[in-house]
Amino acid sequence: MFSIINLSQDASRESKYLSSTLLRQIEVTLSQGEKVLLYLNKRWSHVASVCRDCGHIWMCPNCDVSMYVHKTEKKLLCHICSESSPLPHKCSNCESTRIEFTGVGTQHIEEVLKNIFPEKRIYRFDSDALSRVSGKKEALDLLEEADIIIGTKMLTTWFNFQKVWCIAVVLVEWELQTPWYDAEEKAFQNIRQLIGRWNRLRQKTEILLQTFSPNQRLITRLTEKGMKEILQESLMERKQFNYTPYTDIAILHIRDESKEVSVKSMNTLLKKLKQQERDGIQVLYGENTFKKNKEYHTNAIIKWKWVRNYLEYIRNDILKNSRLSVQFSD
Repeated sequence: MFSIINLSQDASRESKYLSSTLLRQIEVTLSQGEKVLLYLNKRWSHVASVCRDCGHIWMCPNCDVSMYVHKTEKKLLCHICSESSPLPHKCSNCESTRIEFTGVGTQHIEEVLKNIFPEKRIYRFDSDALSRVSGKKEALDLLEEADIIIGTKMLTTWFNFQKVWCIAVVLVEWELQTPWYDAEEKAFQNIRQLIGRWNRLRQKTEILLQTFSPNQRLITRLTEKGMKEILQESLMERKQFNYTPYTDIAILHIRDESKEVSVKSMNTLLKKLKQQERDGIQVLYGENTFKKNKEYHTNAIIKWKWVRNYLEYIRNDILKNSRLSVQFSD
């Protein structure tokens, strides 16, 4: 059902995110008059750390999600609890020094493919492209005319169209770059939904999964396990890391143009809460920030069965401070 492509060994000259195998398959598919679909879960690019030898991905020890690379500050940072560590120079798993900082978006893939296949109709289907068309019918017409479609998650839910012979997930581990505990579960659902959508229409579709980490658990789950096994494993992990449905989770998020104010404000809130602390409450906070849109963002995560009641002690702060937000887990 799947072909797994190791980008560490099969990257093309044109782009490290497009393998030679994938480019050959695209050429074959187009020569037969059929369509190619390339999928990324985001239109834009973030950066993750991956060992090119063993496929190890740097994860947050508190939140069990992948950590983001902040090159200007030379550190890895968790966007949930703000845990940080220096940028790795060697792998903690195999001690290799071949560390890859990965990140790719739909626009980059479009530009590379236009250079390789200048005569083909290439359509990038993401939120940017959709804003330039007047409606679903116009978007559908563009999709039907395209030879190569590059798209995000909208492709898994919006449209059905024929003649797709090749589907490729450009970077499987990019599915995991969502800073939340259910990232792998959603990644599994997204890819399964994408593949199932076109398998129902045509059973002979070629499916290629590109990755720098061919032995990662997500790929094992996709190729070897069913939904029941995935559900059982996910529930066990949620219980182990104290996630829903075994507890309630709230993320306090403060943003400010001043880094010092952002951190100080969070410390003040947590100090108020600590005065009312109860048994079993878990607070994760590392006094680290990440910068976005010229503002400094600080997060703290709180786990407890009655976390909403606990936050009543800072209710006025939540209502009055427009730079403070609270996110609850599903």
